[in-house]
Amino acid sequence: MPDKSAVLLHVCCAPCLAAVRTSLALARRDRHFPIAGLLFYNPNIHPLIEFRRREKAVRVYLERDPFPAEIVSEYGLRPFLGRLAVAGWPLDDRKKRCTECYRLRLEKTAETARSRNLAAISTTLLASREQDRNLVADVGREAAARFGVTFAEADLRLAEPEERSLRGIYRQQYCGCIFSEEERHRNDGKHRYKGNGIPHDGRIVRHQCFTKSESLSETLRGAPPIRPASASGEMNSPSASDADSGANGLRYP
Repeated sequence: MPDKSAVLLHVCCAPCLAAVRTSLALARRDRHFPIAGLLFYNPNIHPLIEFRRREKAVRVYLERDPFPAEIVSEYGLRPFLGRLAVAGWPLDDRKKRCTECYRLRLEKTAETARSRNLAAISTTLLASREQDRNLVADVGREAAARFGVTFAEADLRLAEPEERSLRGIYRQQYCGCIFSEEERHRNDGKHRYKGNGIPHDGRIVRHQCFTKSESLSETLRGAPPIRPASASGEMNSPSASDADSGANGLRYP
C-alpha cells in the first residue's frame, strides 16, 4: 500500500531546498509534511556548466544536511527541447514555456513517487519568490493525477534559508533555461565590449589593429629574416644583404 503521508520532494536548487527545510522547521509542519526523499531532476538548466554548478551545490548542501536523495546527473538539454517541440515551440510565450518546464519535471517526480509506492509529491519551486506559484500548483496537481498520486501544497515561503547552511554554495542568477538566461542578461552590460581597448572591468589592453589601408606584409616589411642555426648551434646574424632576402632565397615584399 502507498504511504499516504510521505512526500517525494522535487528539488530545483540548493537555495530553495534550504528555504523549504527552514520553513517546515519554523512552522513545525514536518509531521504533517513528512519528506520521504528528494529528487533532483532538472533538464531545464542550461548550459552544461551551469547544470553542473547547480547539481554540485545540491550535493554540497546534502553533505551538511543529509537526506535520502536521487540526483539525476544526465544533462537534459535534449529532453527539454523535445518537450518544447511537442508543445509547438512556444519560444516567445514565457508562460507556455514555463508550463512545459514545470510539467516535464513534475511528471517525472510523480512517476518516480508511484514507482516507490509513495502517494504524494511536492516541489521546492513553491519556495521560490521568482516562480509563478499558482502555475506550479496547477501543473503539479495535473502531473500528480496523471500518475495516481496527490500534489502536496504548502506555503513554503515562510522564511529565507539560513545563511550558514548555504555558506560557500553556488547561488544561480537566473531560473535555468537558456531563454531565462537571455532575459536575465539582455539589458545589462556584462561582458559587453566598451571600445578603446577597455574591457568591462576597466583593465587597459593594448593591442595593434590593422587599418583597411594596412596589411600584414606592410607591417613585416624590413624585418630581418630568421636564419637557421649553424652547425655549432649558434644563430647566424643577418647580413646587410639579407635585409630583403631570406636564407631560403625568398624575398619579402
